[in-house]
Amino acid sequence: MLGPASSALRQQGISALRAFAHAKRPTIRPSISTPSIAASTIPARSLHNVPELHRQEEFQNQGIPPLFTKNGFRLAWTEYQGSLVDKLNELVAGTQIENNTALDIAIMTSRRPEAAATFNYASQAHNNHFFFESLGQNKTPPGTPPVIPDALLSLILQTFGNLDTIKAEFLATALAIFGSGHVWLLLERNNRLRILTTYNSGTPYPAAHARRQDIDTNTMSMPNGYPAYPPGSYGDEILNSTQAAAAAAAGGTGPGGHYVWPAPLLNVSCWPHTYLPDYGVTLEGKKKYLENWWIAVDWNVVAARVPSKAYTGPREMFS
Repeated sequence: MLGPASSALRQQGISALRAFAHAKRPTIRPSISTPSIAASTIPARSLHNVPELHRQEEFQNQGIPPLFTKNGFRLAWTEYQGSLVDKLNELVAGTQIENNTALDIAIMTSRRPEAAATFNYASQAHNNHFFFESLGQNKTPPGTPPVIPDALLSLILQTFGNLDTIKAEFLATALAIFGSGHVWLLLERNNRLRILTTYNSGTPYPAAHARRQDIDTNTMSMPNGYPAYPPGSYGDEILNSTQAAAAAAAGGTGPGGHYVWPAPLLNVSCWPHTYLPDYGVTLEGKKKYLENWWIAVDWNVVAARVPSKAYTGPREMFS
């Protein structure tokens, strides 16, 4: 059985998540007044659907060992993603952005305070899909390093020095998140990688303007009793390097003057509903979830996200 939590705690979490996924949603959406995305009287339709994952049938039948049980996958993907796209459909039906992708909708509403709910559901639908797209059933023996395509491996070694360091940095950052969010691996325009935390439905995409979360100052120390990670994992070093990377990213702009770097390659969901059903509510359970996530990453998918030199923005790659 996964995680140390009692069956009672786990059942409480499952019941809460099911209640959220099946809650009756209002039929009235906030109006979006500008001409570019003006609402009409067209009733809500199923414009967006839960995407088909590349190993959908296998995941539905078996879960994603060792990360998710069959039930854990159903709750974290099928039911939760379904609730996100259902609400997004209600919010955009009849507007001029109804046929855009979730990522495009998030970018187009990112500077619109009155469209905050639309941004939140669109951004989270994209973030959650991005997370599940990069998962697979790892066939390598336990304890062996992951098999990573050469081009991506070269980028990792250039930035982090070895695989142990990037794993330690990534998992320590995710473990330190208090609340909900995602931890991302980003590629800068200078071919350097960095790790970034976004909270709630926040996005790392620079085209999202004010809703982009570029610097995280909240995960700066580990809880007492947890192992120390390599120097540079936390403290002034990571804050300074993140600020420097953000400043460097400003050197490249795309159409309309929007910053087009960095490019997201990988993320892990740290929303509690993702791991609570299989791992429980304790920090030790979350730690086990993150260890199993690292095993389940499909590095071929991650490598395919590395942009070409002609890369001009997120929508060319992910829409």
